[in-house]
Amino acid sequence: MLKGFLLLLLIITAIGWFSENPDSDGGVSNDERGGIGVVSRSENCKTNWRACETNEAFVEQNEDGFNWARIQCKYYANSVAKYGVEWDWLSGYYSYINNGSLRKDGTLLLIDTDGRWGNAFGAFGKVRSECGYDLISGSVLYVLPDH
Repeated sequence: MLKGFLLLLLIITAIGWFSENPDSDGGVSNDERGGIGVVSRSENCKTNWRACETNEAFVEQNEDGFNWARIQCKYYANSVAKYGVEWDWLSGYYSYINNGSLRKDGTLLLIDTDGRWGNAFGAFGKVRSECGYDLISGSVLYVLPDH
């Protein structure tokens, strides 16, 4: 089971490396976190995250961008977890916080409650973790597990 998951994670990661990031800013300039850029009237939330009014609208209408953020958060969590993280087949940052951070500064806040984080004694337990994903730069800002 673990070998299958690791193979799937490797394939998804490889696809992500060789494909264009759907969350890239498309060349629209931003003032160093001072704004989210100008959106034309013809653009919609499905094609440009800046047109989304809420985090909820982004998650519901921009499936590619949401899934990209989820995968990157999961990958980042694996890289920062000192004792490892075990994931179920369909777990990994499916929930989000609808706090308006997307419109304010381009940050999507994702939540996972199913990941099992390891400890120094070799045990794994379910831990809630929060991931901050920056849509402007297309990168993970942080992953914070609640211990």
